[in-house]
Amino acid sequence: MGLLRYMSWLVLLSLFLAVSGCHPNYERTLHSGTIHDDDIEEPLSAAAKQYETVLIRSNELIEMVKQRQFEVFYQQAFAPNLKKEISQKSLVSLLENVEKEFGAMQGYKPMQWYFHISTENGVAYVMSQKIVDYEKERYHFRFVFAQGGDLRQIIGFHIGPRR
Repeated sequence: MGLLRYMSWLVLLSLFLAVSGCHPNYERTLHSGTIHDDDIEEPLSAAAKQYETVLIRSNELIEMVKQRQFEVFYQQAFAPNLKKEISQKSLVSLLENVEKEFGAMQGYKPMQWYFHISTENGVAYVMSQKIVDYEKERYHFRFVFAQGGDLRQIIGFHIGPRR
C-alpha cells in the first residue's frame, strides 16, 4: 500500500503543478444525486448540460483504464505539460498497483457526474470526478480540463480511494 499511496500523491502533486501552482478561485460545484448520496445516475441538469462533452470524455478515459489500455490513456489523454510531470511508466505502475491491491475494475455509472468549476488567472478549469468500483475498493477518478482548450486532453489527473 505504501507504493500505491506514494504514486497517488505523486499524481495529485502533478495535478497541482500542471495548473501552475496557483491558488484557485472556486466558483461552483454541480453533481448528480444528493449531498448525502452522489453515486446516483441522472440526466445532466440544465446548469451542467454545458459540461456534457467533459462527462463523455471522462467516461471514455475510464473505459481505457478498465480495458487496461494504460499506454493509450497516457498518450491520447495527457496534455504535454502533464506528460512533463508524470511519466508513462509512473502512470502504468500506479494503475497496475491499484489493480494488484484492489482487484480488477468492476465498473462505474456513466451518468453519475460531479463537476468542480474554478478560475485561475482568468483561465477556467473544470474538474470531472467519477466514482469507480474495483473488486475490493471504491475509487474517485478526477480529470482536470481547461475550458476553452482541447477537451480531449487532461491537464490534471488524480486517483484515490473514496472514503
